[in-house]
Amino acid sequence: MKHILLIGLVMTITLLLIVPGWADEKTEINGSDVENWIGTWTDVNHTISIEQNGTELIGIGTPFKPDEDYSFLLTGTISEDGTVYQTVMKSSGTRNLQISDDLMSFSGTGTVDSVDNSSDPYTYVINATRNGTTTDPDNLWTGEWLSRNNSIIFDQNGTIVTGKAYFIPDPTYTEEFEGTVIDDGKSVFMTWSYEEDVNFILSDDGMNLIETECGEKEIANGELCFNLTKA
Repeated sequence: MKHILLIGLVMTITLLLIVPGWADEKTEINGSDVENWIGTWTDVNHTISIEQNGTELIGIGTPFKPDEDYSFLLTGTISEDGTVYQTVMKSSGTRNLQISDDLMSFSGTGTVDSVDNSSDPYTYVINATRNGTTTDPDNLWTGEWLSRNNSIIFDQNGTIVTGKAYFIPDPTYTEEFEGTVIDDGKSVFMTWSYEEDVNFILSDDGMNLIETECGEKEIANGELCFNLTKA
């Protein structure tokens, strides 16, 4: 009986020595305590919920005003020095557009895909006017179109339409489009995608998640910047 108790005591001590090592592997990435990063973060525009998935941190971004900004998915990990959350931000959706009879404008609906598959895609209305008066009768969609915050460049080749949308305050932010014209060529169904590298750091007290590329210049230009507080 003493031998059994002794063996049990040794096993208990061994487990106590081993288990903290397991915990460290689960809660640290490149020396950074994951607990500092995971959780819910908010600012005036968004809520971002971050969870750990192996060595990755996954963030679900939800805008408070979905008609002005998109939901998005953050996928990334902690930098080797343990100080930066390095992510790729992605959004996607569809657009179903109809060109006007005079070929000078289009209108239609767009969708934003649910990034966590928990809800239906968000639907919104889109309108744009052609920049200029030149049209190609064989490729009606070719040209530049201006909407509220975007310059949209479409290139039609037969039944295929591709293009990009540039965010007017900062044209480095672009959406990619690809679609097919339908009916008499005056309608087009498209898919769109957006992808951007976005990096975050923590404030000294760990209560703010701050986008590294966002400073006074970016704010002055009207760019959307992340400066979130832990909920």
